[in-house]
Amino acid sequence: MQSSFLLFCGLLMLYDGTFGRMASAEPAAPAPLPERAAALEREIARVQARCAARASIASRLEAELGNLTRRLSALRLQNAILATENSRLTRESLAADTRLRRLTRDVETGRGEHAALLAKYADSEARAGRLQARVTELEERLASHRPDPEAIAAARARITELHKAYRTLRATRPHDPTRKAALKSTQSALQRGQIELALLTGARGVYTVQEGDSLERISRFFYRDPSRWQAIFRANEVLLSRPGQITPGIVLLIPR
Repeated sequence: MQSSFLLFCGLLMLYDGTFGRMASAEPAAPAPLPERAAALEREIARVQARCAARASIASRLEAELGNLTRRLSALRLQNAILATENSRLTRESLAADTRLRRLTRDVETGRGEHAALLAKYADSEARAGRLQARVTELEERLASHRPDPEAIAAARARITELHKAYRTLRATRPHDPTRKAALKSTQSALQRGQIELALLTGARGVYTVQEGDSLERISRFFYRDPSRWQAIFRANEVLLSRPGQITPGIVLLIPR
């Protein structure tokens, strides 16, 4: 194909040159055939050289065009990648903005809750201060109170009698119709007697024994120390026969 192109260029240039000479030159005697053939060969060689140069330029341009085409394809591919990356970054930016707005709302809500908690804490602290002042006042009153031995002895005697009556009622037949009411009345009287004794002796308080209780468990509840069960036992010897056996429903005195 390149040879045909070169031949066509040569004929075209030859035709142009011959036609130009014919148009400008005056009629002359024809040159000898060898000279004409030599001139024609030189013209063909010159045209072929020019066509070869142009073919070289065309080849170089085609190579450059191929390079530019490949670069354009690479740029298009890179542009597509960048567009995809830009789309991903846009989505991530929108998601981050959404999270930021949600976090901002959460922070504002948390600030409001924190302020409310601070207000509640301040109120609780004020109430705790008032309660502590009341406890201090009661402790001072108890410390200044002088126990009355006769009143204490009388209270313990009443508690002993009430406890005997309570044990007797518990030992009676469970279907006795009067047993339940009498048992409840005796238990209430025993509780009032223990409260009276607690006030007379300056004790910590009283406690009604529940199912599954033990002196160690009660000591842990009131003193945070299970080893102080012996103090509870000594304060309630009139009610307890043995440390390991305490009857549910009886009211124990809790010493300080």
